[in-house]
Amino acid sequence: MGIYLSIDIGGTYIKYALMDEQHRLYNHQKMETPVNINHAILKQIETIVENTTAQYEIDGVGISTAGIADRTT
Repeated sequence: MGIYLSIDIGGTYIKYALMDEQHRLYNHQKMETPVNINHAILKQIETIVENTTAQYEIDGVGISTAGIADRTT
């Protein structure tokens, strides 16, 4: 069974959860979105992914955010 990490980067909170193949969400978490100095948001996302993959075998990651995301930077 596939397990996916779903991450939503918002202006106030970064919310994340695991999702199974039946699209059921579980293990919901949230933390305040840091001020993005020195790539703080990217570092926080990396920490979320590292901590989650240490506990679960993840088959994919989906990230949503408001506005335009620069895939290069």
